Amino acid sequence: MSLVEMRHHLNRPQPCSCGGRGCDDCCPPPCPPPNIDGLLSAWNELARFKCLIGEMVDDAIRRSGGPLKTGPIWGVTDGSAAKPGQVGEIYINQQQFSFGAATQTQIVTAGILSPGDWDCNVTVWADVFTTGIGFYLSPPPAGVTTGMGGTMVEMQGGGGLDATNAVILGEPSAALLAVPSLFPFTVVTNAYGAGNAGNFNISFQARRVR
Repeated sequence: MSLVEMRHHLNRPQPCSCGGRGCDDCCPPPCPPPNIDGLLSAWNELARFKCLIGEMVDDAIRRSGGPLKTGPIWGVTDGSAAKPGQVGEIYINQQQFSFGAATQTQIVTAGILSPGDWDCNVTVWADVFTTGIGFYLSPPPAGVTTGMGGTMVEMQGGGGLDATNAVILGEPSAALLAVPSLFPFTVVTNAYGAGNAGNFNISFQARRVR
């Protein structure tokens, strides 16, 4: 039965218990037919309300910078990239800085992470021969478990550190963050005496685990 036929059937006057002979004295008046249009309207309103609730939850996740503390873990299982605030979110920030031939110390901002639990890594490499490169997180944000430091030095009697063919890996770290946190690194180039001027690259990677 189609919706139109159902509406017509329900709106049609129903016979009384006496067989529909019009015995108004012995039969109560028939009940009013159900308001089908009203039911359909209520159903549509319910669907819109459910959609609104979903939008409110998504908005709360975006504004908090992480999954809701009292709700389920949000993530994806279809091979797509996780959205900001969801488990599996990936943060990558790569930058390049110049340095001189003499020993030089610089403080660079590798990235900013939103609140949550993250696994973090950092790598550094240069485009010229140097006498050594070292780096470490300073100061480490609250909740970071290591200094994420790394170093590479020239061998004694060598002609320089071939940093053009080497990537220096920092110590991996977990970051349990309650607030948005800055990751500043101190980087020392030509650490063991004068070398070549050039550029170094720093790549900061993090993946949300909660």
